[in-house]
Amino acid sequence: HEQKGNTTMAFTLTTTRGNTVQVPTSIILGTSLEDIGYCLVCGSERSQTEPDARRYPCEDCGGNTVYGAQELLMDGHIE
Repeated sequence: HEQKGNTTMAFTLTTTRGNTVQVPTSIILGTSLEDIGYCLVCGSERSQTEPDARRYPCEDCGGNTVYGAQELLMDGHIE
């Protein structure tokens, strides 16, 4: 579910550790110039991650738990 921030709208990812991460709408829609993925465990961002990426390595927590933003949305992890 989309929330309005100051001027940027974003979706929310809740990690397995209970952290929340704001994911910009431009990342979800693919209108950003960056491909960013998010770790399901710690919430860290990973650059150069295709929108449909699954199980990429997380540089922060070490797991293969980074997914592309659109993949997270389709799997129901982003609201």
